Amino acid sequence: MDRNNVLILINHYIPGFKFGGPIRSIQAILLKIGGFYNFRVFTTDRDFGEDKPYPNLDFNTWVKRDGGHVYYFQGNKLNMLSKLIKEFGKVDTVYLNSFFSPLFSIGVLFIHTLWRFRSSVIVAPRGEFNSGALSIKSLKKRIYIRLALFLGLYRKVIWHATTEDEYKAIKSIFGEDSNVFLAEGMSPQFVHDNIETTIKERGKLRLVFIARIARIKNLLFLLEVLKGIEAQGKIELDIYGPKEDEEYWNRSNQMIQKVNNVNQDVSISYKGELQYEKVLSVLSNYHFFVLPTLGENFGQSISDSFSVGIPVIISQNTPWRDLQDRGIGWDLPLEISFFQSIINLCCQMPPDKYLIMKKNCSEFAEKILNNQELINKYKTLFSYGNSQ
Repeated sequence: MDRNNVLILINHYIPGFKFGGPIRSIQAILLKIGGFYNFRVFTTDRDFGEDKPYPNLDFNTWVKRDGGHVYYFQGNKLNMLSKLIKEFGKVDTVYLNSFFSPLFSIGVLFIHTLWRFRSSVIVAPRGEFNSGALSIKSLKKRIYIRLALFLGLYRKVIWHATTEDEYKAIKSIFGEDSNVFLAEGMSPQFVHDNIETTIKERGKLRLVFIARIARIKNLLFLLEVLKGIEAQGKIELDIYGPKEDEEYWNRSNQMIQKVNNVNQDVSISYKGELQYEKVLSVLSNYHFFVLPTLGENFGQSISDSFSVGIPVIISQNTPWRDLQDRGIGWDLPLEISFFQSIINLCCQMPPDKYLIMKKNCSEFAEKILNNQELINKYKTLFSYGNSQ
C-alpha cells in the first residue's frame, strides 16, 4: 500500500533551536510515525533571528533526517514560492505550523487556494489563538482574522488543535462547522533514567528556566517572585534561552541585577542559549524546572524535564495540570505569593521526599512519552487529511 505524501512547512527546523517548541513537535511526528508516511519538511536555511545559514548542511536538496526528508531552502522568496508550487502538486497533504506566519502560512495558503491544488491543507496554530499570544500585536492579528473570515480563506482547511482550549478557540473564531481535529502535543523524547541528576539538600534549591526570552514566557514575573521572596534557604536560578525580544531582555537583565543586589539568599544568572542536544544534561543539574508562562500549547521543555525525572513549577496556562495530585510538581495561578510559597516549600524539601517526586516524574514520563493512543491520533490526523 502506498504511503501518503505529506509536505510539512515550518519556518525553522533542526539543527535550529531558537524557534522553540514547534521544531520539537515536528521532530516528534517524524520520529514516531515517520514509518507510515512520506514526510517532507520544507524549511529555511538558518535558525530564527540569524543572518547566517547553518554550517555544514546541504541546501536546496532533499536531505534524509529524523524519519523523513528535509529541504533547507536557500534563496529569495519568489524562488521559494516557485519551489513550493511544484511541491504542492506532488503531495496528498500540506501541513502548516502557524496561522500568522506571513510566508510559511498566509502566503502559502493564498497560493494553494488560487492554484486550486487537490492536496488537503492542515493548519496547526501552535498556540497562536491562546489569549496570551493574541494579546501580543493584537490589532494586526485581529485584522487578519477578520480578513481571512471575509475571504473564506480557511473554509476548506482541516485544523489541528493540540488542546481542548485551542479546539474551542478555533470553533469560536471560525464557526462551529469548522473542521477541527484534536491530537494533543507530542514529544520526541523517551524516558532517560540513566542520566545522573543532582542530589537535593534541605535549605538549598537550584531552579532552571529554559525558554525564549520573550514576553509570553513571563520571565519578569519569575524575577519579581524572587525579588520579594523571604527565602528559607539558598536559592539559585539559572536562565537559558535566546534573547528573542531585546527590549524585554533589557528589562529582565535590570531586574536580575536588582534581585542579586537586594536579596542575599537568591542568586540569578543568565547562561546563554542552549542547543537541544544539551537540554537533558543541563536539566539534570537542577532540582526543579520553572516556567510561569502566559500560554503554552504543549511545552516541550516541561516534557523534557519529566523525561529526566525533574519536577516542575509552572503556571496554569499549559495543558499540564493536576501536577500536585500526581506528585510531580505544581501548576499555579499567576500570583506572586503562590510561587513564593511553593519555591520555599521546595527549598525546605528533604532529600527523601524529593526522590519520591523524581520517581513519580519518571513513571509519569513513561506513560506520556510512550503513548500509543496519541501516536494513533496523529496517524488518523494525516490519513484524515488525505481523505477530505
